[in-house]
Formats: sequence, structure tokens, C-alpha cells
Amino acid sequence: MKILHVDSGREWRGGQRQVLFHLRAQREAGLETVLLAYEDSPLALKAREEGFSLFQWRLRREFSLPSVLLLKRILRSCSPHIVHVHDSRSVTPVLLATGGSPLPTVATRRVDFPVSPLSARLKYGSLSRVVAISQAVERELLKGGLKRSKLVLIPSGIDPDEGLPFPSPEEARRELEIPSGAIHVGAVGSLVDHKGHIVMVQAASLLMKHHKELFFSIAGEGPLREKLSEAISTLDSPERFRLMGFLPKPHRYLSSLDIYLQPSLLEGLGTSLLDALAHAIPSIASRTGGIPEILEGAGVLVPPGEPLTLAQALENLVDNPQERLSLGRQARERAELYHYTQTNRPLLRLYDELSPLTSRRK
Repeated sequence: MKILHVDSGREWRGGQRQVLFHLRAQREAGLETVLLAYEDSPLALKAREEGFSLFQWRLRREFSLPSVLLLKRILRSCSPHIVHVHDSRSVTPVLLATGGSPLPTVATRRVDFPVSPLSARLKYGSLSRVVAISQAVERELLKGGLKRSKLVLIPSGIDPDEGLPFPSPEEARRELEIPSGAIHVGAVGSLVDHKGHIVMVQAASLLMKHHKELFFSIAGEGPLREKLSEAISTLDSPERFRLMGFLPKPHRYLSSLDIYLQPSLLEGLGTSLLDALAHAIPSIASRTGGIPEILEGAGVLVPPGEPLTLAQALENLVDNPQERLSLGRQARERAELYHYTQTNRPLLRLYDELSPLTSRRK
């Protein structure tokens, strides 16, 4: 069976990382995979390095005739049995390129933003199946009017052993110039509104005066960097809160942390949180999106957008080192459940259900 994976992301984010995991798992399962990715994007470069068959494009808007024509040429060239789309912007050109053909099309929805009835009916409703990565994403698609029969719930995955052997906390801190005696509290994610990093800064402002041992940081880049920098500059001790920028080796950063925060206002599932769990880091995260599905019973959940509640939960962990150790052990056990080879199994069953090859065998 041959699968064409389609993505238009220019950056390296959670969605692109999931595509690479799909390619690896499906190659291991004996499927033939082809990737269409944004030209010279991190995903394209990584896929090429790992020897995957690759086409490239520059999709900037949904309705792009050149992109539709390119897709038609690629479909004729590689003759896939299924097309799997990994971002919302790519769905429309794929539907236009495959219109009128019996070729099965699948799209993964990774964010729990509201879905309009028009999109649910004309866009997602025209696909063979839609994969929701969490119950929260599934609920939004159903609210928009997508038929339940079109939906499949398949969570994102990680490689819990990626980056092993992890560096020691002392080694990671020396490399990142984190104060050796500090309790390092950090987060990983793009600096965008819905990640809630401003709430983390506000919580830090409530704790810094009475907890001199705390050091905060965020690993990631994005359009809110300037706004966050301004907020950090008003703290009592701004030198104890650092924006790390994009880190190509996030596992070294995670190794330096004592506590992980995911203060999201909206979140599909949160693969950075899964990475933190793999490092056995005690975690505090917002009760929003798919986060509770991951963290319930293996971390601390707080209401989104409430700095005081976040600060109280963080102070409780700071004051209870035994609780941190216990949560760390539970975190690693939880991460093992999300190994990408496990989360890909239901996707392979979906491909079998939709594939014309399987239909002919029956």
C-alpha cells in the first residue's frame, strides 16, 4: 500500500513532527510512503535525510490553481492508494485535485478551534475520514456539524526514547547557563497567544519575591516574543526569566528542568507535554483541549488563564520534593502509552479499511 502524506507547514512544529513519526512507523510496517512538504522546510529536509520519497511545494493559500495542478501531476506520478493531509490549509487543494476520483482522502485535525458549519460540511465533510487527535478536537468537529461516521479518534505520539541517553541535569544546566542551585521551571512551545505563556509570566511575578530559588524559561520562538519580553522586563527579578529561543535539541533543555508548565488557553493534545513526561518531569498544565486526556492522574491540572491558581499549584510542587519525585515516576509511565508505533496502529487499520487494495482482497 502506498500513502501520500501532504503538509504545507513552513516551520518545525508538533504537526510536522507527527508527520515524520507517521513516515517512520509506516515504513517499519512495510508501507510505501511519499511526502509532499513545503519547499526546504525542516520537515522536507529531515524526510530527505531519512531517505523518504519527497515532493515539494510552496502552498501559501487554500485556493491555489498552481498547487492543485502540481498535486494532480504528483498523483499521476506516484499513484497512491490513500492521501493523508496533515494541515487545514492543504485540505482544499487536495480535494480539488482528487475531485471526481475514488481515491480515499484522510485529514488530521490537531487543534480544538471551533469549526464552522460551512467547513464541516464542504471541507471536512468531503473527506473519506477525519482524524481527531483528542476528544476536544472531536467535540469541535461534531459541534460544527461533521457526521460522527466520518470521525476517527487517534492521539498523537512521541518517541519516549528520543534523545537517549539524556544528559544529566547538571550537564544540561551548564550547557544552557542555568543557575546550578535553582529550581528550573520551563515550557516548550511556539510563542503564540493560545499557548498561554503570558499567564506563566504573570504566575512567576506572584512567586519570585518569596521564592528566590525559582528560575523560569520558555523554549520556543514566535510572534509574541516582544510582548513576552516586555512583560518579563517588569518582573522583580527579570534576570530569572529567560526566553531561550528555538532550541534544535529540546531534549537537552528538558533535561535541565525540575518542573514543566503547559499554561495553554487552547490545545489539541500537547506533544511537548508528552516529551516532558518522557523525561519524568513533574508537570502542571491547563485543563483544556486534549491535555486532561494525557495528564489526568500523572500530573497537576489547573484552569486555563488563571495566574493565581497556576502560581499556587507551582508553589505546592516547589515546597514538596517528594510529590515531584512521585509525579515524575507516573509521568514516565504515562509517556510510554503514547509511543508513536502504538498510536500509528489504529491509523494503519484505518488505511486498511479505506484502501482499494483491501476491498479487492475481500
